[in-house]
Amino acid sequence: MKRAAAVLWLLARAAAAQPEEDPLVCPRQSDEDPGTRLDRAAEHYRRGQELYTAGEYERAIPEFRAAYCLKPAPEDVFNVAQAYERLVDYEKAVVWFEAYIRLLPTTAAEEIKNVGNRVKALRRLPARIRVATDPPGANVTLEKDGQEVSSPANAESIKVLAGTYRMRVELPGYEPIAETLAAEIGQPYTYSYRLTPKTGTMQVLVSPGEARILVDDKVAGAGSYVDRVSVGPHAVTVEAEGRPTEKRIVVIEPDATTTLRVRMREARAPNGKSELLVASTAFGLLEGGILATGLTEDKLVVTLATTAGGAVGFLAPFLFLPSDVPVGQTSLMIGGRVWGGLEGFSVAAMIYGGEVEAHRREISLVTVGSSVTVGVGMAFLARKLDLSPGDAALVNSGAIWGSATGALSYVAFGQEQRLLGPLLFAGLNVGLLAGGGLAAQLELKRGHVAMIDLSGLAGLVTGVALANAVKLASDDQQVARFGLGGMVLGLVAGAILTSGSDEEPGVTATTGVAVDGAGRFVPTFGVTGRF
Repeated sequence: MKRAAAVLWLLARAAAAQPEEDPLVCPRQSDEDPGTRLDRAAEHYRRGQELYTAGEYERAIPEFRAAYCLKPAPEDVFNVAQAYERLVDYEKAVVWFEAYIRLLPTTAAEEIKNVGNRVKALRRLPARIRVATDPPGANVTLEKDGQEVSSPANAESIKVLAGTYRMRVELPGYEPIAETLAAEIGQPYTYSYRLTPKTGTMQVLVSPGEARILVDDKVAGAGSYVDRVSVGPHAVTVEAEGRPTEKRIVVIEPDATTTLRVRMREARAPNGKSELLVASTAFGLLEGGILATGLTEDKLVVTLATTAGGAVGFLAPFLFLPSDVPVGQTSLMIGGRVWGGLEGFSVAAMIYGGEVEAHRREISLVTVGSSVTVGVGMAFLARKLDLSPGDAALVNSGAIWGSATGALSYVAFGQEQRLLGPLLFAGLNVGLLAGGGLAAQLELKRGHVAMIDLSGLAGLVTGVALANAVKLASDDQQVARFGLGGMVLGLVAGAILTSGSDEEPGVTATTGVAVDGAGRFVPTFGVTGRF
């Protein structure tokens, strides 16, 4: 809204500054004795002189005027003009100086010339116009008779000759202000305006209808939003439970309707094909190396077999699986290769009584064959089960810690070869059953399971370190027992400590909008972390 326009006393002066039609016209005098009139004129003149000398110009003016009307004399008019000049009321000073010139006889050419030059000098005194705006940065234009002068607001005063001007105050994005102002000779003027932003209509339509709409980080509605907003860029955020948040920048044009339609994307499971390709390639390299080592000692053959295994491991899922595979499915496929190989190894160890080295070839064939078979089977089964990433992580976690329990138990019982197969087989399958059972009962995030796994690993390392600290490092059985105990305690502690966590640990890219020093909206980018 527009605020004050000029200082109040200047407005009062402007109202009073209208010059008389003829300053020499006097009110009708009473028919009194001429001598009395002359005495009265002399008294008024004397009092005017005293007041003028004392600097009381406003009180001196009516005395000089009264003296003139009683006994017309050019000196009285000249004194009135000078008094107005001292009061910085140059408009009236010019009127009275010009009246004085009219009273002078033609023989007073020198005086007429001098006073005429004085009038010209006064008329050239510029008025000073200063404009302040909120916000700053507006442009001020004064126009008169087709001529324009411009200057930024909140800066130096604009100097113009006396006259009537059309003033425009303009700032992009704000309503312009136009006013007519009368500038008097040599007078200062101050104008102050609070500019009103231009507006346009913003319409936001979103799907689904329950999605929440935020405009410039303030809640604006749900499903739809229509309102007039200031011209320029605005940040629009659309949120709905279970769907990715949508962010847009909408630029509003003045007196126009800008419509934004947002159809929110369905929540999709992360694509796990990249990690499957990496894991499958690694397994292919490992399986090719194991198989070749079990069949021959020729290094070239082993190298070629290892390379071929890695190539097959990469190409098989790359060629035969779709480009978008949910993480839950790929986790189960990766895990299947691991526990498939362990199943084959444990069964072969049981068949050969734990004599791994003596039957290395046969055990290698069974291990690799079981890993590939279970991995291929999981490629089909995982799509049917369609487990969530958390459920798949629980199954794999059960298999890992079950196998670790079997292996540590084997060492703890004295490394009797006949127990290797049964203990590893039992631990693995009990772990698989436990993981599957937990997955059926609980709904955990993948990151939650990872935190429990890290706790188990930390407990295992701590147990082994403790065994070393108490001088038991040379006793494999004691080290295995300490490691087994630390592992169990770590898993239990991890499950308890993370029981209240529903957040998925990780780092997420974020976008937003900030306002720079000029008031413009600027897109921002960053990351947020959850631990």
